[in-house]
Amino acid sequence: MKVGIRVTKVPTVSRVFFLTSPTKYATLALRMRPLGTEEVCRLVGIHRATLERWLASGRLRPPQPIKIGGRVFRYWTHRDVERVRKFKEKFYRKGRGRKPKLKPE
Repeated sequence: MKVGIRVTKVPTVSRVFFLTSPTKYATLALRMRPLGTEEVCRLVGIHRATLERWLASGRLRPPQPIKIGGRVFRYWTHRDVERVRKFKEKFYRKGRGRKPKLKPE
């Protein structure tokens, strides 16, 4: 079954492309969607302040910035999310933390 997609850039010119597997391209488009910082934090399971602290201290490399209308946004990809997730597994809650309570003798 062929699915036709009509692409028009100029109203007088139109082209039809036939995709052999429309679900393949649909899932590819979903994976390529940029993520916001809040979404990354939710996916990884950390607070936004934690992620911002890691980025500001240089412990974690920031993603590719993208400029839209004079504002700069972070362009998070799924590869960046995996990188943050691995960093969390390696370093999150590995510091001093709270000292355990002493048991009475």
